[in-house]
Amino acid sequence: MRRITVFIATIAVFGALAAPTGAATTRTVNWTFGSNVSLSIKKGDSVKWTWKSGPHNVYRSASAKSGSAKSSGTYTVKFSSAGTFKYYCQPHSAIMKATIRVS
Repeated sequence: MRRITVFIATIAVFGALAAPTGAATTRTVNWTFGSNVSLSIKKGDSVKWTWKSGPHNVYRSASAKSGSAKSSGTYTVKFSSAGTFKYYCQPHSAIMKATIRVS
């Protein structure tokens, strides 16, 4: 009986440690002057932009942005549909870009 209990406890521990297949993930982007980011992710995944100097922001459209440019910050987007999404930093739009491909 003791062997069965230990065996079941071992299976429970290893089962709790295993990540579920297909679990959503978050990718982090270090958003710095001159960033040119290209990521491929899956539907349900998120991208988190972080920056510690600036001024920077993350901008896609008037309704999809991190707000006005500031010296530090974070911005997270969860992607629920497939497609290619382009983001940029408004003050540095020529040299700070991100392309997110979602499948």
